[in-house]
Amino acid sequence: MEIRNLSIALVSAALLSACGGDSSVGSGTGKLNLELTDSPVDSAENVVVIFTGVEIKPAGGNVITFDYCDPVVNVSECKDIDLLTLQGGATTDLLNNEELPAGEYEWVRLKVYTDPTALDASYIVIKNEESQSPETHNLFIPSGDQTGLKLVSGFTIAQGSIKRLVIDFVLRKSILAPRGQAPNYLLKPTLLMFDQQDTATIVGDVDLAALGTEQAVDSCVGGFYLFDGAGATPDDQDGTVGTDPVVYDSLEVDPNSGSTVASYTIPFVDTGDEGSSSYTVAFTCNFDVDALPYESEYDPAAGSDEPGFETMNWTTTDVTVVPGATETVSFPSVTP
Repeated sequence: MEIRNLSIALVSAALLSACGGDSSVGSGTGKLNLELTDSPVDSAENVVVIFTGVEIKPAGGNVITFDYCDPVVNVSECKDIDLLTLQGGATTDLLNNEELPAGEYEWVRLKVYTDPTALDASYIVIKNEESQSPETHNLFIPSGDQTGLKLVSGFTIAQGSIKRLVIDFVLRKSILAPRGQAPNYLLKPTLLMFDQQDTATIVGDVDLAALGTEQAVDSCVGGFYLFDGAGATPDDQDGTVGTDPVVYDSLEVDPNSGSTVASYTIPFVDTGDEGSSSYTVAFTCNFDVDALPYESEYDPAAGSDEPGFETMNWTTTDVTVVPGATETVSFPSVTP
């Protein structure tokens, strides 16, 4: 199962009611916009997650709760989001200009409704590879109903300011179909949270024919990977061996274009606290090798007689990003 990167943001303030809170976090107020960024499954037709609310924890204060619904009473009032409809940096609000006490905050929790036996809970629709017909499966989040999806990432709301946060929901790393769990799929989310003003965008065009020649392969099944830090050693997404990518996705050419060039976009790239961050962009013609996000199919440290040896080829470029900028990384590289 494969997943590609998306960007979304959830829930209108008009749907929310707040309770709890503690004025000790600050003497004034500020406003919070909360957005979510996301990644779906290549073979999926729908990935629907039912959100029931958001919790925010002030430092030294009580949890502030925004509830959309009580799924036991009326699940239709909940916020059901098909993550596959929100791609390429598109967003929808979780909180929109919600007024909160100014001060430090410790964490955010997204409240979700999952039940492996309920027909009205979160679900995924997958196309059956043999029959080509859609099949609906429950999407189960272990402990999701009890603990929600918690991001322990502190932030500050300054008095009179508007804080714009983006939550990156990386589904390519998060959807699992473990053996023995059929027909349920597990959602074990990889979540990242950024201040939107501290993010950048990376875009580019990749000529898959030229990349195939560069990597000496007969055919190019293209993919791009983003790794933290300059000069990173590329690896597949496996959760165990080597360094996993921040994001990764396939490189696909429009079959009707007559071109061999694929375009890609990586929105909401974290630029860090120092005003800039460095990354390694890696292109491969062996994207089909990286089939499972929780198993190692490629090992950069493997010897010639060991599993995973040289199963993926890589072409890499370093890039530094700064807030608000769009950086272009293409292959072949484009000289200004």
